Amino acid sequence: MSDHEPVFVRKGGRSFYNPNNPLGLALIFLSLAFAVGAIVYLKLDSQWSEDELREATHKAAARLEEEPVTVDESLGYDMYIDDAFEKTGVGPSYGPHVEQVDDSAKGTATYTVTGKGTDAAFCMHLVPVPYGDKAMLNVEVTDGACKES
Repeated sequence: MSDHEPVFVRKGGRSFYNPNNPLGLALIFLSLAFAVGAIVYLKLDSQWSEDELREATHKAAARLEEEPVTVDESLGYDMYIDDAFEKTGVGPSYGPHVEQVDDSAKGTATYTVTGKGTDAAFCMHLVPVPYGDKAMLNVEVTDGACKES
Protein backbone atom coordinates (compact mmCIF):
# COMPACT_ATOMS: atom_id res chain seq x y z
CA MET A 1 0.00 0.00 0.00
CA SER A 2 1.39 3.36 -1.03
CA ASP A 3 1.45 6.35 1.31
CA HIS A 4 -0.31 8.40 -1.37
CA GLU A 5 -3.32 6.25 -2.25
CA PRO A 6 -6.31 8.42 -3.26
CA VAL A 7 -9.60 8.19 -1.30
CA PHE A 8 -11.50 7.65 -4.57
CA VAL A 9 -10.48 5.63 -7.63
CA ARG A 10 -11.95 5.79 -11.13
CA LYS A 11 -12.98 2.61 -12.92
CA GLY A 12 -14.95 2.63 -16.14
CA GLY A 13 -15.82 6.31 -15.83
CA ARG A 14 -17.21 5.93 -12.28
CA SER A 15 -15.65 6.81 -8.94
CA PHE A 16 -15.45 4.35 -6.05
CA TYR A 17 -14.11 4.44 -2.49
CA ASN A 18 -10.55 3.13 -2.47
CA PRO A 19 -10.16 0.28 0.08
CA ASN A 20 -6.36 0.77 -0.07
CA ASN A 21 -6.75 4.20 1.59
CA PRO A 22 -7.68 4.16 5.32
CA LEU A 23 -10.27 6.92 4.80
CA GLY A 24 -11.69 5.13 1.76
CA LEU A 25 -11.98 1.91 3.76
CA ALA A 26 -13.67 3.77 6.64
CA LEU A 27 -16.15 5.35 4.18
CA ILE A 28 -17.00 1.90 2.81
CA PHE A 29 -17.85 0.62 6.31
CA LEU A 30 -19.74 3.82 7.24
CA SER A 31 -21.83 3.55 4.05
CA LEU A 32 -22.73 -0.04 4.88
CA ALA A 33 -23.57 0.85 8.48
CA PHE A 34 -25.76 3.73 7.30
CA ALA A 35 -27.61 1.49 4.81
CA VAL A 36 -28.26 -1.18 7.45
CA GLY A 37 -29.40 1.47 9.95
CA ALA A 38 -31.80 2.98 7.40
CA ILE A 39 -33.31 -0.44 6.64
CA VAL A 40 -33.79 -1.21 10.35
CA TYR A 41 -35.34 2.23 10.96
CA LEU A 42 -37.78 1.84 8.05
CA LYS A 43 -38.76 -1.62 9.25
CA LEU A 44 -39.42 -0.36 12.78
CA ASP A 45 -41.28 2.70 11.49
CA SER A 46 -43.67 0.54 9.47
CA GLN A 47 -44.88 -1.57 12.41
CA TRP A 48 -47.32 -0.74 15.19
CA SER A 49 -46.78 -1.99 18.71
CA GLU A 50 -49.77 -2.75 20.93
CA ASP A 51 -48.91 0.18 23.22
CA GLU A 52 -48.58 2.60 20.29
CA LEU A 53 -51.91 1.49 18.84
CA ARG A 54 -53.63 1.79 22.23
CA GLU A 55 -52.18 5.27 22.83
CA ALA A 56 -53.04 6.47 19.32
CA THR A 57 -56.61 5.14 19.56
CA HIS A 58 -57.28 6.80 22.92
CA LYS A 59 -55.69 10.09 21.81
CA ALA A 60 -57.70 10.04 18.57
CA ALA A 61 -60.89 9.41 20.58
CA ALA A 62 -60.10 12.40 22.79
CA ARG A 63 -59.50 14.57 19.70
CA LEU A 64 -62.82 13.46 18.18
CA GLU A 65 -64.62 14.67 21.30
CA GLU A 66 -62.98 18.14 21.23
CA GLU A 67 -64.87 19.89 18.43
CA PRO A 68 -68.32 19.65 16.88
CA VAL A 69 -68.56 17.85 13.54
CA THR A 70 -70.97 17.84 10.64
CA VAL A 71 -72.85 14.56 10.59
CA ASP A 72 -73.22 13.26 7.05
CA GLU A 73 -74.63 9.75 7.05
CA SER A 74 -73.42 9.09 3.50
CA LEU A 75 -69.79 9.99 4.35
CA GLY A 76 -69.67 8.72 7.92
CA TYR A 77 -66.88 9.77 10.25
CA ASP A 78 -63.93 8.36 8.28
CA MET A 79 -62.30 11.71 7.47
CA TYR A 80 -62.62 12.87 11.10
CA ILE A 81 -61.12 9.62 12.38
CA ASP A 82 -58.22 9.70 9.89
CA ASP A 83 -57.48 13.31 10.79
CA ALA A 84 -57.62 12.55 14.53
CA PHE A 85 -55.15 9.67 14.19
CA GLU A 86 -52.81 11.75 12.05
CA LYS A 87 -52.75 14.54 14.64
CA THR A 88 -51.80 12.18 17.50
CA GLY A 89 -48.26 11.82 16.14
CA VAL A 90 -48.11 8.31 17.62
CA GLY A 91 -46.92 5.23 15.76
CA PRO A 92 -45.74 4.73 12.19
CA SER A 93 -45.91 7.55 9.68
CA TYR A 94 -49.10 6.07 8.24
CA GLY A 95 -52.22 5.54 10.29
CA PRO A 96 -53.78 2.35 11.56
CA HIS A 97 -56.39 0.35 9.67
CA VAL A 98 -59.84 1.60 10.69
CA GLU A 99 -62.81 -0.45 9.51
CA GLN A 100 -66.45 0.43 10.08
CA VAL A 101 -68.29 -2.50 11.62
CA ASP A 102 -71.78 -1.16 12.30
CA ASP A 103 -73.92 1.91 11.84
CA SER A 104 -77.18 0.46 13.08
CA ALA A 105 -78.56 3.44 15.01
CA LYS A 106 -79.05 6.81 13.32
CA GLY A 107 -75.74 8.63 13.22
CA THR A 108 -73.87 6.21 15.45
CA ALA A 109 -70.94 4.22 14.12
CA THR A 110 -68.65 1.48 15.37
CA TYR A 111 -65.11 0.97 14.09
CA THR A 112 -62.43 -1.67 14.67
CA VAL A 113 -58.91 -0.24 14.82
CA THR A 114 -55.94 -2.49 13.99
CA GLY A 115 -52.33 -1.91 13.03
CA LYS A 116 -49.73 -3.76 10.98
CA GLY A 117 -47.24 -5.47 13.27
CA THR A 118 -49.54 -6.25 16.19
CA ASP A 119 -52.50 -8.53 16.85
CA ALA A 120 -54.06 -5.86 19.08
CA ALA A 121 -57.45 -4.45 18.12
CA PHE A 122 -59.61 -1.75 19.63
CA CYS A 123 -63.29 -0.97 19.24
CA MET A 124 -64.25 2.69 18.80
CA HIS A 125 -67.95 3.51 19.20
CA LEU A 126 -69.06 7.01 18.15
CA VAL A 127 -72.36 8.53 19.27
CA PRO A 128 -73.31 12.02 18.04
CA VAL A 129 -74.98 14.45 20.43
CA PRO A 130 -76.77 17.38 18.72
CA TYR A 131 -74.93 20.69 19.07
CA GLY A 132 -76.64 23.39 17.05
CA ASP A 133 -76.49 22.42 13.38
CA LYS A 134 -73.57 20.07 14.12
CA ALA A 135 -72.89 17.35 16.67
CA MET A 136 -70.42 16.65 19.45
CA LEU A 137 -69.15 13.09 19.44
CA ASN A 138 -69.09 10.85 22.47
CA VAL A 139 -66.42 8.25 21.81
CA GLU A 140 -65.92 5.04 23.76
CA VAL A 141 -62.86 2.85 23.17
CA THR A 142 -62.66 -0.74 24.38
CA ASP A 143 -59.99 -3.43 23.99
CA GLY A 144 -60.62 -6.04 21.32
CA ALA A 145 -62.28 -5.98 17.93
CA CYS A 146 -65.86 -4.79 17.75
CA LYS A 147 -68.59 -7.38 17.62
CA GLU A 148 -71.13 -6.97 14.84
CA SER A 149 -74.65 -6.54 16.09
